[in-house]
Amino acid sequence: MAKAKTLEKIGGYLFILGVIIAVVVGVAGLADATWLGVLAIFGLVVGIINVADKEIVNFLIAVIALTSAAMGLAYITPLLPDPLGGWISGMFGAIVVFAAAAAIIPALKVMYNVASGM
Repeated sequence: MAKAKTLEKIGGYLFILGVIIAVVVGVAGLADATWLGVLAIFGLVVGIINVADKEIVNFLIAVIALTSAAMGLAYITPLLPDPLGGWISGMFGAIVVFAAAAAIIPALKVMYNVASGM
């Protein structure tokens, strides 16, 4: 039980760190392959160790809502004054990379459960 709590805390810290890195990467304009790769790896780890089976559906709905909102807001960023539009666009793009990577493992779990009749 203590090991599960430790993993949950690590997953929580990685989630917070991933969001902070995504915001910094987006605002600072550092969205290159290296930083987006780091965010994808953080997201995968968060999806593996921090999303319990009972939370999967809510987590996936939240990821869908987040990515949809970010993509929708991407259309207004060109209308914003510089550099604000670039910051917001970069920040949302980096957060979407992090969230999408975090959703991969839970989504595969749901797909497996549905396909196998569980």
